[in-house]
Amino acid sequence: LRERRADLHTVAVSLTIFPEQLVHDGFDQGISGSIFENLEHRFDRVVHYAVTRILAPNPNSTQDKRIIEQLNSPTVLLEQLHFDSNDVPVFLSLDYILTQEMKLTIRRERI
Repeated sequence: LRERRADLHTVAVSLTIFPEQLVHDGFDQGISGSIFENLEHRFDRVVHYAVTRILAPNPNSTQDKRIIEQLNSPTVLLEQLHFDSNDVPVFLSLDYILTQEMKLTIRRERI
């Protein structure tokens, strides 16, 4: 669980879930610095893209409820699955973002 802060107050809380077969016990002591750099240097895995779903936190989920109560403000949930260049999932991140503190912009374009 990581908190992101601005002006000394929390604006987002992130929960990152790694597959055990990838990291084993490599993050049991926590992570210092960039998740992406840790994955590349310690586990030889490079994240190439992520697929994100924008959701409302589920008030019936114990995890969501606990984080919503901690943030005590309107929140949006970004559920992001990160993939390597072979389209293999590397990790899942759940980012709870305070909507009054941050703005999200989505750009859609035809390729």
